This record gives sequence, structure tokens and C-alpha cells, in this order.
Amino acid sequence: MEHMMAPKRDAHWIGSIHASPTGTDRSYTKDCEWTTMRKECQVQKMEHSYDLYIERLIVTNVALFLFIMELLLAINLISIVILTQHIKWEYGTLLTLMILLPLILLICFKRKSSFQHFRLFNIIASCAAALLVLLMDMLGRNYVKGRYDHIIIVSVYFLLPIAFYGKPYLLGIGVSLIYLLCPMLTNAINLRPFELSKHVCNAFYLISLNVVMMAFRICMEYHLRQLILTRRQLLHQSFVLKETKEKEKNIVATIVPADIAHSLDHEIQKRIADQLLCKRYLNPIILPIKLYSDVSILAAEMVNYAQLTSQMDVKDLVQIFHELFVEFDLAAEDHKVLRIKFLGDSFSCVSGIPQHCYTHANSCVELALDMILKARHLCEVHDLLDIKMRIGVHSGEVFAGIIGRSKWEYDIWSRDVDIANRLEFTGMPGRVHISQTTLKLLHNEYDYEPSSRLDSSDIYLKKTYYINTYLISPKLSKSTIKGAKRIFNMTPGSRTAHSVFEKELDASHEYQLKIYHLMYKKVKCMPIGAIQMARIFDFSDGSRDGNEDRVFQSYITSFWRHFRQADIEWKYINKPDLLMKYSLPLMVFVGLLFIIEHMLSPTYSYVLIMWVVLVVLLLLCLLVFYKKIVFQLSTNPLEYKPQFILDRWLFKISELCEENLAMRIGIYFFGLFLVYILASFNTVACLIHGIQMNNIDGVKLLMPAEATDNVIMVFTLMFFTDLPFVLKMALIILVCISHIVIVQSSHIKSEFQIIWFIIAFCLMLLIMEQHNTYLKKVGYYYNMRYVETQRQTEIIRRSQRVLMVNILPNHVARLFLEHPQVEELFHESYNKVAVMSASIVNFERDKCGLRVLNEYICYIDDLLLDYRGDFQVEKIKVKNWTYMAACGLKVDHSMELPSCKQQNEPRLSHPTLQNDDNCVLTLLHFAVDLLRMMHDIALQNMHLKFGGSMRGQMKIGIAHGPIVAGVVGLSPPHYDIWGHTVNSASGMCSSGIAGFIQVTKETAQTLHGFDIKCSYRGMMNVASVGEVSSYLVDLDERLNLQHIDKEDLDIIEFVDAYSKSDKVVKHNF
Repeated sequence: MEHMMAPKRDAHWIGSIHASPTGTDRSYTKDCEWTTMRKECQVQKMEHSYDLYIERLIVTNVALFLFIMELLLAINLISIVILTQHIKWEYGTLLTLMILLPLILLICFKRKSSFQHFRLFNIIASCAAALLVLLMDMLGRNYVKGRYDHIIIVSVYFLLPIAFYGKPYLLGIGVSLIYLLCPMLTNAINLRPFELSKHVCNAFYLISLNVVMMAFRICMEYHLRQLILTRRQLLHQSFVLKETKEKEKNIVATIVPADIAHSLDHEIQKRIADQLLCKRYLNPIILPIKLYSDVSILAAEMVNYAQLTSQMDVKDLVQIFHELFVEFDLAAEDHKVLRIKFLGDSFSCVSGIPQHCYTHANSCVELALDMILKARHLCEVHDLLDIKMRIGVHSGEVFAGIIGRSKWEYDIWSRDVDIANRLEFTGMPGRVHISQTTLKLLHNEYDYEPSSRLDSSDIYLKKTYYINTYLISPKLSKSTIKGAKRIFNMTPGSRTAHSVFEKELDASHEYQLKIYHLMYKKVKCMPIGAIQMARIFDFSDGSRDGNEDRVFQSYITSFWRHFRQADIEWKYINKPDLLMKYSLPLMVFVGLLFIIEHMLSPTYSYVLIMWVVLVVLLLLCLLVFYKKIVFQLSTNPLEYKPQFILDRWLFKISELCEENLAMRIGIYFFGLFLVYILASFNTVACLIHGIQMNNIDGVKLLMPAEATDNVIMVFTLMFFTDLPFVLKMALIILVCISHIVIVQSSHIKSEFQIIWFIIAFCLMLLIMEQHNTYLKKVGYYYNMRYVETQRQTEIIRRSQRVLMVNILPNHVARLFLEHPQVEELFHESYNKVAVMSASIVNFERDKCGLRVLNEYICYIDDLLLDYRGDFQVEKIKVKNWTYMAACGLKVDHSMELPSCKQQNEPRLSHPTLQNDDNCVLTLLHFAVDLLRMMHDIALQNMHLKFGGSMRGQMKIGIAHGPIVAGVVGLSPPHYDIWGHTVNSASGMCSSGIAGFIQVTKETAQTLHGFDIKCSYRGMMNVASVGEVSSYLVDLDERLNLQHIDKEDLDIIEFVDAYSKSDKVVKHNF
């Protein structure tokens, strides 16, 4: 088989993200997840959108920072006033700080366009705010005043603008150095002894705080970039869904007119759904029919069609037919005439559908004249061509509806349609044969002549319908010839109009710009969060304009940050946590610093226990990190498969740690518990051994730092735990209460300072966690919408596959879906294909009409479902009451739905037969099933009122051999087959006997190889083929195939030898 189709370019989306924004595919990369996210943002050109969203988020973060600081300062001030019972001048620093902070950060709420160096001013404001809080914290260190070093450093890495605009670690290190050096200078000035261990422990605390917060800053960047990419993916998928719906609408419009498609939408969708389920019909088919009472019908046929298909090369044949029928399509569109059917040699149209037109008769006649001229000019352009069109036009009424179950066809039926067909059949090539009814509607605008001689050739026109007919000849105008030359002098294979299959989104720079600008608008409205009370510190001009935060209030609760729908919340907390593995190394790092601090203390009695705890924590870290380590060492992570049992178990457990909620929560709790044990050892040692900074009034005074630094690090590590907000809140409260109990039991004078130190940080942690959780859930909501949009798109694409397969064969439909724009026309040739032509006869069609025809066609289409194996029976076309099918065409099961795929049953074989001969046997079984079906229908109809008129029978002709096939036309593209084999099958059908299957000599010989008996009938004169030998397939009373016996072999040899002479042998049935 030869096949050719040159794609112009693949229809793909340059801007698409191949991996799901929240999928586990990124866990298979060797790079860090946040590095991959940065690369994706660069590839998708989303850096500008990310920067814009960060600018909006910074406004919220600064407002949140002001709210937290004002709240903590106010509580601190009130507590000091209550405890000291009088206000000293130093307390004014708190009030001053509360006033100055909003003024310093006011620039962060201005629009970027207001300042030339907007980012620089934001960085300066961040440094000023951090240093101002630090200065307040340094003043009055000998009084009852808490330390804010942890709050400043956390804010530097998350809340202040420098966290995203600059390099926050520089400011974090600077603040840490000041906090580290100030106590040293104070001790030196006051001539106190230098305590190296205390300062080293303080340095370790500040280092670990900066490292953990820097890691959290990277983690937040990952989530924010993921949010932007997910929003972009949702926007892209919305475009895909919109275009997919438009494409489906256009495909449906190729089957039926647009307004009819709307009225028949329910029936079409029902048929699509039934085909998706491979539903078999047992009930009568309801055919949606619409009546059009005032239309004109055009019926045209190519006179020497069979001769062309037998003699021309496949490529030239498809090219000629395509050029001709594309011009017919375009001419029909110009004259506002609807093309109904194109069946190789015939072309039928209707004017007045779907919108009524008072000049419908003129439109059809003008189109008919144009068709004759275009065919004539095509012959002049292509030498040795002789294409003549015979056309009939009649006016009246028609019924319109969808015919068949598969390969749907929009068809018309009525008494007037039959008249138009008879006018075409009795017409003259090169002239338009019209009825008297049509002539009256033309208002003498054309030169005509009576066609009395033609009328007498069809008794139905004169005696049954009492119609006088007339002939109209075309007038060759200069404009028509010029137009024809313009049309046919185009590059071979080029399309003259955009078909519905060429309406794809342009995956080019234009599409990227469109996404870029739309994403820019969407980012301006994306949710940025913040608690309600914090918005009083939002001094920006347009922070709420078009904000989607209000929309999300109906999806996410305000305080607990839960999805209001429990099922969505459950899915959210069960999603994989790809960053979990990075939290365990941080825990090991912090735990190691705790041990070093403990070893630097005056007593370190718990060192051995602490090392054991750290080893357990390290083993837990290696277990969680095992999958990432394996992928780092593997050359191809996507194809990695564990080989050994231990390797498989470790790999599986590592995967479960990321994906299983219960295991993830257990590991987080256990890891934090181990870190808290290490921190508690340091705290308890500090309390027991009386490590102190000063001695006031002879009472040991413990500053907050020594008692709380370690537990502050435990709280900071909770930023990394992707736990539900309620669980995290409960864990924070539990740790907070546990530490307060330990402090209370030590009876330290400064216990209030320690309690406030912890509570202040817990409040900040909970507020930030609430804000962080909200942003994550916004991203998850976008991803959920993306998945839903993708699901809807896939459903529509499945419908498109059903629609396309109902227009073209599977393998051709796939090519047209994957390559909607092509430079060369699709054509293919086969060396051996079996073709069947089956006609329903002995039927009083006037009493039955389109509804009965539709039922017969649907029954035949249903039978096709039983022949979808390796040798698939493909419906080609239906012409009036004749059904054509073929077997042996290329089979593409990828276009079939999983539930529709069938295993091909093993067929009989013979040493002298080739594998492709099975196409003949398969089609014969199909033909026998058709006869059985017709027999069953006839038995059922005998008991009906019009049983006598519904005893339809079927005569079937089968031939096999080489054919050519191709797609011609625009809307819809029509797949057809041509060649000597097709003409022979049609001849076997037209000259056949009702209730029998007539085959050619070559087909009979092939069936003989399958041990199937065929009886010689005689020599038949087939149009465009000539004298051919015909055989009838032997069937018993139950319509079962008969096998060959020894006597039959002798008769077959005798008949075969005798038929080689020019005598005709009659066979007695």
C-alpha cells in the first residue's frame, strides 16, 4: 500500500507545560524542584508575570508585617505598663516605633510608575525598618524588654520587600552581626568577663535561623512560581477548551447546517455518547426530521466517471476531483446553496436551507451553470480530460435529517427530490434540465427550450408526476473564464479556502504574545491574601481593584483557611509533598548545632543521648531522601527501576513518604519531636546549671535568649512542614505550652519575658502560616480548575474523534486531527481491497421514505461493530438505497475508544492464499449477515399494516483487487475509493439477484481457497468494465455458506475451462 500526506507543520502548543504543575513528574528530575520551576518560568516567558505578582504580593506582605509588628508592640507596651505600674521615658521608644514603621514603609504601597528606582527605594525602606526595630530592641537591654531578633530575621526573608527585590541574606547577616557584636561591646564597656561559649551559641542560633529562613524563602519562591505557572496553564487550557469547542461545532456544521445542528444538538450528543459507550441499538431509531416547504434541489452527476477512475493515476485522479469539487463547494457558497451530498460521481445541493431565500430557484440554476463552465474549463486546463456534467433542478419541498449510525450523512428526501434525480438522469450533458415548477420561479431570466424528447425517456416524469421539463444552456462569459483561470492556475495541492480542519490556534509568536498579554491582565487580579484586619495597613491606591480574593471567600474559609467543600479539602491535604525531603536535612542541621551548643556549655551530660537522637534523625532523613539520591546517581531517572529487594523497599518507602498523608504526618511529627528533644536538653541544662547573664539583687536572672533560642528554632522548622493548618496550629500550641511549663517549673524571675518571647513568635508564626496556606490553596484551586478544564477538553476531543471517524476512516481521521494543515492532498493506493455494493430492492419507496431508509442504514451500521478487527469493514458511502463498504483498508485502532476495541477472530487459512485475502472472507461474512438481517426484518414486517410494501430484499455484489482512495472537497472532506474493483462491485450489485451475493471470477477463486462454494452464473456486461464472469455464493435455506465437495471441484474446473471460450453458460438455480 502506498500512502502520501505531507504535513505543512504540526499543530502543537509552543506555550504548553508538559508536566502538570502539581504532578509528581518533577520528582524525577535531577535538578532541585525550585531550579526546575525557574527554568519553566523562563521557558514559558512568565518572568514578567511573576515579577508583577510579586509586586502585588509585597504590598500584602508589608501590610501583614505592619499588622504583626503593631500588634506585638501594642501587647508588649500594655504588658510593660501593667507590670511596672509606671511609664518611664524609655517606653516612648515603643510608641515611636509604632508611629515610624508605617511612615518608613509607606513607599512600598506606592505605584511602581511613581518612582524611577522603585525597587531600590523598597530595599532601603526594608533596611530602615529592620534597623529601626533592632535599635529599639537594643535600647534598654537591662530593663524588662523582649528581644526581636527572630522576628526581624523572619520578616527579612518573607515579609519585607527585600525578600523578593534584593538579597535578603545580606540584611539577615547584617542584623545577625549586630545582635552578635552588641553584647560583646556591652560586656567590654562594662568590664564584664568574655563568655566565649555563650557568644558562640548565640552565633550558631543566628546562623541556623538565617539558613532555615533562607531555605524557607526558596521554598516560597517555588510555591509562588508554581502558582504563576498553574495560572498560565489554566489560561492556556481555557484557550484549548474554547478552540476545541469551536472545532467540534465546526465539525458538526460539516455534517449538518449550523442552525439545524443547534436544533438537533441533543440527538447528536446522544449519538456521540452512545458511540463512546459502543452501545448497540435494540429499539427503533428516532430520526429527527425537519420539513422545508419552499426550496430548490440540484442533482448533478459526472457522465464518464467510471472511465476516469479506471484510467487515471491515483495522484492525478485525487487532484482533479479535489479541484473540481472544491470549486463546486466554493460556487455553492457564493450562490448561498447548501451542498448536501458528494458521492464520487454525484453532487446534490439545496437552496433555501437553512435560511429561506426567495431566489432559491435562481441560485440553483446559477450554480448549475457555473458547475458546467468550471468542469468545461478544467478539461481545457488539463489535456486529455473529458468531464461532462449532467444536472437537474426542481423546486418543491424536502425533508432533511441525519441518516445512519456511523459515517453520518445529512440527507434530504421527498417526492421532489426524486423528481430532481430523474431530471438529472434524463438530462443532457452540459445543460441544465429543469422542471416547469422551477421555470415559473425564474421569471423568464434565462433562455430555455422544451425537452419533450427527454420527457418521454422517463415515464414517471410524464405519466406519474405530470411534469414538463426544459433545458437551459450556459453562456460563456469573460468573467467566468477569467475567474476559472485564476482558480485553476494555483499551485497544485494548495487549498483555496480554510476548511474547518484548518482552524487551529497558531502555535507561533502571535499566540505567545496573546498569552503574555492576557496573563499580564490576569496577574493583576490574582489573589494575594492577607487577613482582614491587616488590610487597614494597606495604603496602596488600587490593591483591591479587580482582586479575586473576594471570589475565593466563597471557596476558602477566612480563619482556618479550609476549602468549604470537604472533598476538595481532603484532596488538598492528600496531594504529594515534593519538598518534604528537604525539611529533614534542615532538621539534621539544626540538631547538629544544638549538640555543638550543648558541648560548649559548662556541663554536657546529655551529649551521648543527643548524638543517638541525631543518628536516628539522620537515618530518617536518608530514608526520605533515598529516591532523590537514586535519581541523582541514575543516568536516566524516568526509566530507573530498582533491582534488589532492599533497593525496591527503600525506594517504595521514600515514595510513600511524599505521597501518603498518614506517613508524611507521622514523619513530620517524629522529626520535629526529635529536634524538640535536642532543644529541650539545651534548655533544661541551661535552667539547671544556672547559666545567667546578670545577677540583680542577688537573684539569678536568666535572659530570654538562653531559655528560648532553641525552641524558637523548632518553631522555625515548622515553616517547612506541609501539614494541615489545624494540625500545625495544634502542634505549635503544644510545643509552646510544653516549653512554658518547663520555664514555670524553674521559678526564674524573668519567666514573663520568656513566655512573651515565645508567645510573640507563635503569634507571628500562625499569622504567616495562615497567609502562606492561603496562597498554596489558591494555587491548588487553579490546578483543580486546570484539571477540570483539561477533563472537559478531553471529553470534547473524544467527541471530536467520534465525529471525525463519522466523516473519514480511522487512519485518515487521525491524520486530519493531528495535521489539520496539509500542503498535499491525502491519497493512498491498495493492492488488494474487497469492495461490497448492496442495494435494497423490492421496496415501495413512496410509502416508506427516509425514515425507513434510515432504519435500514442504522441496522447495517450497527453490524459494522462486529467487524472491527485486523480486517475491518469500513463504510464508504450511501447513495439512495445502495450501501457501499470495503475491507482491507488501513486499520488504525488508536482512534477507537478502549471499550470499542475488539480482538480479531481467527479466520480460515489456506496454503495457496495470502494473508490479505482474509479481507474477502471478512467482507463475505458481513454480506451474509446483511442477508440474514434483511430476512429477519422482512419476517417482522409481514405483520405490519404496510407489510406488503416493506418486504425489502437486498442484492449484493462483491469484488476485490487494487483500488485508489483519497480525500476531496472542503466541508466536509469526503473520503472515496475508485478503480476497476469499485466499478466491478457496483456492476455485480446492479446485475445481481435479490437475496443473493454475486461476485467476480477472481473473488470466487479466492473464496474457493477458503472452501466456500460459488456457482457460476454467466458473463455479465458491466458498465465501464465490459464482459466479466459472475458467480453466486451458495447459501442454504438458513443463509449459511456451503462448502465445496469433490463433485463440485470437477464442475468448477469444467466451468472454468468452458468460460474461457466466449460462450455463456446458464446455471440452473
